[in-house]
Amino acid sequence: MPYKKLPPVTPDYMRVSEVAARLGVDRKTVRNRLMSGSLPIRVLRFDGVLRLHRQDFEQYLERASQPLSNSA
Repeated sequence: MPYKKLPPVTPDYMRVSEVAARLGVDRKTVRNRLMSGSLPIRVLRFDGVLRLHRQDFEQYLERASQPLSNSA
């Protein structure tokens, strides 16, 4: 069996499954949103495994939770 190197685990990056759990969606949904650009987060791809930048995700959540401003 060939040796498969695991991606680096750092506090700066999250697994797709962790992001999916925080959003309450399936992992496939997170991947689809990343590929479509509707989830604007830096991604580290390491041997086919995705890691998402934690700070980008937290900023995304903050923006998503802010009420829309009333420009009228």
